[in-house]
Amino acid sequence: MNLEGTRFPVGSWCEAPRCHQPVVWANLGKKRILVDAEPTADGTVQLRDTGGTDPYAALLTTAQQFGRSGTLHRNHTPNCTEAKKYRRRR
Repeated sequence: MNLEGTRFPVGSWCEAPRCHQPVVWANLGKKRILVDAEPTADGTVQLRDTGGTDPYAALLTTAQQFGRSGTLHRNHTPNCTEAKKYRRRR
């Protein structure tokens, strides 16, 4: 299954035992974030194809989201039932 008809494959379901949502990894500058594959009305992440192996994630401000007609996604980690699994130790 590809993300919204793009060439980016949706990764396996979230590996958290109680979550199991379809997710995709996206680049955010020098970091990678886990994004919900399903677009939502309250999304804040716009995914763009830059020719790399993963889509580029642009985090939109509230002003940028207002009146937006494209599909937006949510960052998965804050919404995951087991977000601690994805956090790195310092």
